[in-house]
Amino acid sequence: MRLPNLLAIVVLSLSLYSCSCEDVNLGKLEQTGELTSFLPAQGKNFFAKYGETTLPLSYHVPATASSIMVPVAKTGKSQTTGKGGNYDCIEYYAAEEKEYPGYIEGQCPFYLNQKYTKDVNQHAFNTIEDKEQVADVIEYLVGFDNKFPKTVTRGMGNYDNFMPYRVFTLAKNPEAMRYKRSDITQEFLPTVTLNGVQHQNVYHLYLNSPQYTEDEKYFNQYYPLDYPQGIYVKEGIGILKAYTATGKKLNVIVE
Repeated sequence: MRLPNLLAIVVLSLSLYSCSCEDVNLGKLEQTGELTSFLPAQGKNFFAKYGETTLPLSYHVPATASSIMVPVAKTGKSQTTGKGGNYDCIEYYAAEEKEYPGYIEGQCPFYLNQKYTKDVNQHAFNTIEDKEQVADVIEYLVGFDNKFPKTVTRGMGNYDNFMPYRVFTLAKNPEAMRYKRSDITQEFLPTVTLNGVQHQNVYHLYLNSPQYTEDEKYFNQYYPLDYPQGIYVKEGIGILKAYTATGKKLNVIVE
């Protein structure tokens, strides 16, 4: 084979191997706003009560929503990346979410966060036949800090405490959810008394099992970890109460 023909074949093969591609945007998953009333109400004063201590609680309200990508399928095209790696281009929907992290002014072992988003998995492919059927959900992230009696060593790190987190997802129709972050039960309570106060129309979200992570399994070998087991949520408040597996409680007071 003559050299010019050989060079042409090499150039062609490199061109095919390193071809570029673009992700395909299939449209936007619009938020319906049907659950926004279960986010913290603006213009109210919140307090976190833990044991005999009551501390101011505030939520950061985002000015704008964050954009997220909801992968659906591969396009069949790929491109080379650094050091010979490949990137598979995908079809995806665009969506938005808003996050409301809580801030407790003082020493409190609980962490609270509320995120208004869509019922999708951002880290895996989603089967979406009708984008209008993808519901809004609220993800309530709760953490509880565990202090160790003695320092626990893991690899190169030393740990005096560890905070297990759990996600509780509120949905208008929990039986129809396409993606569940945790195995939980959602029940509606027409009337319930919490912290000596009677409330109407409250949702109770609780774990069906501990669902330990690999990190938690490691620390459990040294000291049994207490973790968030359930929450109560109400319109105009969001998280009304959180409790752990051993019965420790955080009550949210609104004025």
